[in-house]
Amino acid sequence: PIEQKLALNVEEAAALIGVRRSHLYQLLRAGRIKARKSGTRTLLLRADLEAYLASTPEMKPQVGAA
Repeated sequence: PIEQKLALNVEEAAALIGVRRSHLYQLLRAGRIKARKSGTRTLLLRADLEAYLASTPEMKPQVGAA
């Protein structure tokens, strides 16, 4: 299962963090997430995905929002 994998392909990684594949590729090109190559396969470590998510800004509650 995907929950036990240490490395994910692009499709799996995008699904895991809740973004589209095209957005994940943008993050990779910008250097926001690291990727590894195994032959022709692009792999993303679960730890790198977690580090990226931890580095994103927290959403602040809006005053008066219900």
